[in-house]
Amino acid sequence: MNQLDILILVIYTITVILVLKKAIASVDQVTTIDIDTSDMQAMLEENDLADKLKVGFALPNRTPLGKQPTTITVVIANQLDRAVFVDWDRSTFNDTKGRSRRVIRLSPYRGAETISSQVFSPIPPGQTLQEKITAEDTLVRDGDSIKAQKPLVAIKKLDVNESITFSLWLVIRLAETDTKDDRIHILPSEFKVTRCPWTDSLPF
Repeated sequence: MNQLDILILVIYTITVILVLKKAIASVDQVTTIDIDTSDMQAMLEENDLADKLKVGFALPNRTPLGKQPTTITVVIANQLDRAVFVDWDRSTFNDTKGRSRRVIRLSPYRGAETISSQVFSPIPPGQTLQEKITAEDTLVRDGDSIKAQKPLVAIKKLDVNESITFSLWLVIRLAETDTKDDRIHILPSEFKVTRCPWTDSLPF
C-alpha cells in the first residue's frame, strides 16, 4: 500500500466517523418513565388496605426528550366495604426543584375544573375510578376551555442513562361507617424519567 492509498483510507475513515456522528445526533433523544409505588404499597399494607385498594397509572412507554407527558391517567379500584373519596385539592405533584403543585382533575368537556376548589371524586364499594390528571401550572387556556399543554416535568437536557424524578402524593379519604371512623391517607408514588441510549430509537 503506497502513501496515496493510506491517505485515501484515512480520509475515508474520517468521513465515515463524521457521518456516523451526525446520524447519531439526528436520532430522536428518547426517555422512558418508570413508576415506583413501593412507598404507597408499604402504606397500604400497614393499614390493611393492600388487597382492597388498588392504584395504577397509565403513561406512554417511550417519549421524546422534549415532549414529556402533560397528563397521567390514574386508576383506583375500591374493594372496601365503604366509599373512598379522592381529594384532588390536597393532592400534589412534587419535583426535584422543591415545587409542590396542586393536582388538577381534567374534565372531558371543558378541560380542567377552573373553580378554586375541586369536588371530591367518590368511589363506591366495588367500583373503579379512572381519571386523567395534571399539575396546575401545566394549564393553558384554549378557547372556552383550559387544557394541559405544558409537560409535567420540563427537560431540556439529559445525558444517556441519567434520570430525574418527580412524585405524586394522592390524598384519599375513607368514608365513615357505623363501625369505622373516616380516615385520610396519602398515597405517594415516584416517577423516574431516564434518557435511553440512542440505539433504543432505531427501528430494528
